[in-house]
Amino acid sequence: LSQQVRPTAIQQPIDARHVAENQWPDEQLAPAIPWYARHLLLPHHAAESAERHAAEFAVRQLPEGVEAERIEGLDGQLNGQETAGKAQQQHHWPDLWQPSHGEAHLVDSSGKRLLEPRALLVDAFGTLVETAEEETMVYASIGSKFGVEISPEEIGRRYEAVYRKPWLQSKLRYEGDALPFWHHIISESTGCNNPSYTEELHGYYIKKHAWRFTDPNAREAFAAIRRAGIKIALVSNFDTRLRDLLRVLNCYDWFDAIAVSAEVEAEKPSREIFHAACDMLGVLPHEAVHVGDSKNKDVAGAKRAGCGAAWLWNEDVHSFTEVAQRLGISVQASPPESELLRIL
Repeated sequence: LSQQVRPTAIQQPIDARHVAENQWPDEQLAPAIPWYARHLLLPHHAAESAERHAAEFAVRQLPEGVEAERIEGLDGQLNGQETAGKAQQQHHWPDLWQPSHGEAHLVDSSGKRLLEPRALLVDAFGTLVETAEEETMVYASIGSKFGVEISPEEIGRRYEAVYRKPWLQSKLRYEGDALPFWHHIISESTGCNNPSYTEELHGYYIKKHAWRFTDPNAREAFAAIRRAGIKIALVSNFDTRLRDLLRVLNCYDWFDAIAVSAEVEAEKPSREIFHAACDMLGVLPHEAVHVGDSKNKDVAGAKRAGCGAAWLWNEDVHSFTEVAQRLGISVQASPPESELLRIL
């Protein structure tokens, strides 16, 4: 934590109960921990109620050389931000907060790590991997053998509509291999109720050629992150095929833990699945950073679970090398295939 705002002596320990009740033991104690970091040090419920109180101290007792114009809460809506900013515009605030989502960068502009995360949580579909071919095209192509005649565009419209509707046949969408759920989605999307069609599509999506990594340097980035002492967990709303798929894609050993909703019996944005992943890694939620492609399921869900930061894929971060850099870790990119052949 930043030493700029730490008093020369602290006489009383910080008790989260005081913070939750907006009662710091001593006004001089409040700045002992930068207010922007208190969310990461306290239980989620305590951090929420302490947030505004801490911001007041940040505005009244700015550390020397800090620009209050950059002060933002988790939602970027704390009082006093504009007033303090006008008074301190000549200073520079460390690059801690992502303007779009209020998420921690964790390193300043020079690359110095400001906070110490112990874990990285990563979403699977849409973040780690994506389909190699548009799903509606695959549905139509395989479906042609079973009498499906509607266009891929119409399949897509139907798919979106049925997928948004509540699944009422069980507590979770993904239970076991989720074949009943997928049969419902496929039949409603295509008009084909043939179980053989569902089984063929179901099997197609655990084959290697059906998927590709969103980041070709993901392996190197994850390896660098783990070498730096940060554990990695995959956190996914999916069925029990996920582990087999990861093995097929040769990335199963990239992760220290895998929290799949069909196994932990909770789906994002529920905080339970994030907590389950943290438990598997032996860390507390505020010690973890989450990366995913859904504003609701990933970013909002991770915030509610008390994760230290949540970054939106393809908006806050665009590669796992960038994720590593935000964690203060450099990644050595692998040489292109032509260079590897020359070396060999």
